[in-house]
Amino acid sequence: AASLSDGTPSSNVTFTFSEAPVGFDASDLTMAGGTLGPITQDTATTYHATFTATDGISATGSVSVTAGSYTDA
Repeated sequence: AASLSDGTPSSNVTFTFSEAPVGFDASDLTMAGGTLGPITQDTATTYHATFTATDGISATGSVSVTAGSYTDA
């Protein structure tokens, strides 16, 4: 979603890799302005999760993958 608010608090986040990662999980991610639900693997190279914005704040939410936190197959 372009903007999350109390009325629309969640957005789907997709992680797409060029090769299958080894050991990719929530510990490889950093979130700001909200929380991330469980990560679901869709294919060998695609995962998704739902990011939910924290109520009552007007901060920019973000999810980032920590560099070097996983390896490729």
